[in-house]
Amino acid sequence: MNYGSKPPPDYRKYINTTALGALNKALIEKRQGREDFFFMFLGDIGIYGGAPVFNAFKQVMSPLKDSGIPMYPAIGNHEVRFFQYEETKKAEAPGRALKGQQQYQAAFEAPWTMPDDASFLKDYQDLAYTFRRGSSVFVVMDAFYVNEKAGQYKKGYYSDVQLRWLQETLRSYKDDPTVKHRFVVSHQPVFDAGKGDASFYHKYNWPASSRSAWIAWALMDTYKVDMFFCGHSHFYHRWNVFGTKYARKYNKDEWDALGNDFNESNIKRYVDAGSSWETTIPQVVNGSCGAEIEVFAGNSVPAAVSADVYNFSMVFVKGDTVTVDVYSYGDDTGQWAPQMIDKFRKVGGVVTTVLTPEPT
Repeated sequence: MNYGSKPPPDYRKYINTTALGALNKALIEKRQGREDFFFMFLGDIGIYGGAPVFNAFKQVMSPLKDSGIPMYPAIGNHEVRFFQYEETKKAEAPGRALKGQQQYQAAFEAPWTMPDDASFLKDYQDLAYTFRRGSSVFVVMDAFYVNEKAGQYKKGYYSDVQLRWLQETLRSYKDDPTVKHRFVVSHQPVFDAGKGDASFYHKYNWPASSRSAWIAWALMDTYKVDMFFCGHSHFYHRWNVFGTKYARKYNKDEWDALGNDFNESNIKRYVDAGSSWETTIPQVVNGSCGAEIEVFAGNSVPAAVSADVYNFSMVFVKGDTVTVDVYSYGDDTGQWAPQMIDKFRKVGGVVTTVLTPEPT
C-alpha cells in the first residue's frame, strides 16, 4: 500500500495493547501447567478490521502462542469494519465488509488461531465452526456474515443456513453418551443486558436479527446447551435465562412478516405455547477483551453478576459439573491485577452461584 510522503500507520493503535498485554499475562499465570488449555476470543479485535490490524493483534497476542496456548476466535462486527488508510466512513458497506471478512479468514486459521480438528459450515470457513475437547462440544457462530453471492451484509443476523447447521450439530450429539456438555459461542449476545424487558439484542442490527436470535436460543433450549458465551457489550454480565419471564411471544403474522422459513415443529412449539424456555442457560457476556469499557446500563436486567471491567472466564469441566471462574484483569483506573468477580457452577441443569465477591 502506498502512503505517499506519510509514514505507514502503527496499526497497534487500533487495538488495546495495554489491556491485551495484561490479559496475556493473566492467562499464562492461570494456566498452571494444565495441558488441555485454550483461549476463546469473543470478537472485536480492534476499532477496525483488515489484515494489518489482524496481524498487529496476533503480534500482541504472541506470548500465548509462545506459551503453547491456542487461541480460537469468534468473529465480531469490528472485524468486518474494513480499514483503509484515511478512509473509514464506508467501512461497513457490503463490499468493504467482505474484504474484512476475507482478510480475517486468511489471518485466523489452524493450528494456533483455529482448532486443527474444527468442522466448518460450508462457505463459513474460519467463521462458523465446531470442535470437541474431551466430553465437551463447542459451537462457534457468526452473526456478522457477509454473503458474497448475494452481496449482503446483515448485521447481527444468523442465516437459515447457519441456524440449520446449529440444529444439526446439536442434534447429532444429543444421544451421544460420550458428550456431556455443549457450549455455544458467538460475538453477538442473544438478550440485551441493558434493557429490562428481556429484549433480544438488536442495536444497529438488521430488522430480522431478533427473530434469528430467538430461533438460535430455541435450539439451544431444545438441545440443552450448558452455557452461551458472547461479547459485543463491553462489560461483564451473567444472566441465567429460564422460564416465561424471559421469552418472546410471536403471533403468526409477526412470525411470517420477518421472512424466514424456519418453521419446524420443535421450534414452532415455543410460538404456539407462548414461548417458555425450559432449560436454564446462562448468557455470559465477556465483553471488553481489549475494547474500551462500556458503562453498564444498571440493574434493569436481573443479572446474577455484572461489572464494568476488563474480564475473562475460565471454564473447568469435570464429569457432569461445569465450573466457571470469572476474573477482572483491569479497569479504567489502571489496576491490572486479576481479581475474581464471579464463580458459578452448573450440575444437572441447575446453576448455582458459588462466590460473588463484595464490591471493592
